[in-house]
Amino acid sequence: MITHLERALAWTRDNTPDDKVRKLERALTRSAFPLPESVPLFAVLLSLPVPERYPPRPLTPQRQRQHTLEALLTWLVRETDQHPVLVVVEDLHWVDPSTLDLRTLLLDQVPTARLVMLLTCRPEFTAPWSARAHLPQLTLSRLGRP
Repeated sequence: MITHLERALAWTRDNTPDDKVRKLERALTRSAFPLPESVPLFAVLLSLPVPERYPPRPLTPQRQRQHTLEALLTWLVRETDQHPVLVVVEDLHWVDPSTLDLRTLLLDQVPTARLVMLLTCRPEFTAPWSARAHLPQLTLSRLGRP
């Protein structure tokens, strides 16, 4: 997600942290996010300093995480209003719990958004989400030598 956001924000190596925050603010404004609530969430996620003009919100770590996941979900779903979105996650068996939680939230959006998800994992991985009609599972065998 962080790589996706960095690309969407058109960050370059020459951008200073202030440049990156300005690009983040512009993108959030275009996507109709309230800046006082959303800039601190995304700044922390993207390892940016939170500008002083955004006072800290008294959130527990769990509430901060939940708000961040909801903001990420909202941003991705709003992207699907502009163009189709393909989300590919390889080696799902190695992802962290937050990434799994975001994937679970995104799976609920697949039937109504222009969103396609391709998730790969090892056979021993047990998905934390229940079966869904729009989520076909395909098991692949090892490839032969040729």
